[in-house]
Amino acid sequence: RRPRMAKEKRKAASIGAESSKKSTRTKSRNSKGGLGAVLSADNSRKLAYASFVLAIAIGLSALHGIYLSNLFENDRFFSHLSTLERELSFRTEMGLYYSYYKTMVRSETFIEGLGHVINDNLTEYPDTINTLKRFNLYPEVFLAFSFRFYSNLASWRGISTKDCFTINRGYGQPPVESCTGFGDETYFYVYSIFGLNGILAGLFFIMSVYMSGSILGGVLSVASFFYNHSEATRVMWTPPLRESFAYPFLFIQMFCVTWTLRTEVARLKHVIFIAIASVLFMLPWQFSQFALLTQTLSLFGVHVLGYLGSTRLLLITAGQAIALLINYVLQFGNAMLLTSYFGPCLVSVLLILLCDSTWKRINNRFLVTIIKVGLLSFGTLTLKYFLSIAFQLSDDAHIGNILKAKFGL
Repeated sequence: RRPRMAKEKRKAASIGAESSKKSTRTKSRNSKGGLGAVLSADNSRKLAYASFVLAIAIGLSALHGIYLSNLFENDRFFSHLSTLERELSFRTEMGLYYSYYKTMVRSETFIEGLGHVINDNLTEYPDTINTLKRFNLYPEVFLAFSFRFYSNLASWRGISTKDCFTINRGYGQPPVESCTGFGDETYFYVYSIFGLNGILAGLFFIMSVYMSGSILGGVLSVASFFYNHSEATRVMWTPPLRESFAYPFLFIQMFCVTWTLRTEVARLKHVIFIAIASVLFMLPWQFSQFALLTQTLSLFGVHVLGYLGSTRLLLITAGQAIALLINYVLQFGNAMLLTSYFGPCLVSVLLILLCDSTWKRINNRFLVTIIKVGLLSFGTLTLKYFLSIAFQLSDDAHIGNILKAKFGL
C-alpha cells in the first residue's frame, strides 16, 4: 500500500507542477500582450501628434508664402507690369543676380547658359570671371534648370502655364502685355523665392514645439514672428538677394544643432545632418560663414561654462567643418571661405577639443577657462593672418574694420 500511495502523491505533484507552469506561461503571455498593446497605443498617439504638428506647419507655411506674395504685389503691382518693367523693379545687385538667371533661361541649351555664367566676360570686361564662384549663383542655376524643365514638360503635355492679357494704362500711355503664371520666367523666379521662404513659419512652429514640448509654444512663436515680421525678414521687398535663399536653411541648420544638443546620445547621423544643412545655408550667401561663426563661438562659450560636453561640441564642429570644405569645392576653390574668421575658428576649436584629456588633468576650472579662451582667440587670429598672406586675400578686411570701430579698438 505504501508504494502505491507514494506513486499517487508523485503523480499528483507532477500534475500540479504542470498546471502551475501552464498558468505561468499564460500570465506571461497576457502580460507581454498587454505591454505590446500599450506600446502600440503609445506609438499611435505619437504618430498622430507628429502628423497634427506637421499639418499645422504645412498650413502655416502656405499662409506665410501667400502673405509674402501679397505684400510684394501690393508694393509693386507686379502682376500688371510688363516684362521689362518687372526686370527694372529689381534694383541694385538684385538686377545683376536676375540677369544670370535670365541668361541661363534664354540660352539655346541649359549647358550653354551655364557656360556663359562660369566664363563671363561682360560683368568685369575685359576680364573673364567665374560668376558662379564670385556671386554664389547656385540658386539661379537651380531655378533656371527648374524653369526649363517645367516649361518643356508642360509644353510636351500641352498644359498652359501662363495667362497673358493687355493692360490699358490710360493717360495717353500705350497698352502693354503682361503675363502671370509659372510659365513666365520672371514670375517663376520671384514666386519660387516666396514659396521657399514660406516654410519659415512652419519651421518656427516645428522648432518651437520641439523645444517647448507643447503646441501652444509653437503658436506663440509664430505669432511673435508675424508680429515682428518686418524686422524678421525683408524677402518681400528684395526677393533676389542672397539671404533670401539662405535664410530658411539657417533655421533647418539650427534645428539640427538643437536636435544634437537635446538627444541622449549624439551620433554620426547628427554630423551628417548638420553638414548637409550647413552646406545648403552657405552655398547661396557669401556672408553665411559669419552667422555660423557666431554660432560656433556661442557653443564654445557654453562648453567653457561647463554646460556642453566636449563630444557633442566636437560632433557639431565637425559637421560645420565638413560643410565648409564641401562649400569650398563647390565654389571652385573660393579662398575667401578659408581665409575668413570662420575657418580658423573651427580649426582652433577642434584642436582645443582634441586636447580634452589634458584639460581634465588641471583641477582649476577658472584657469582652464582662461587657457581655452586665450587659445581660441590666439589660434583664430594667427591662423587667419597666415592664411590671408598665403592666399594673398583681404576681401573681408572691412569686417575686421567694422568690429574694430564697434568696440573702439
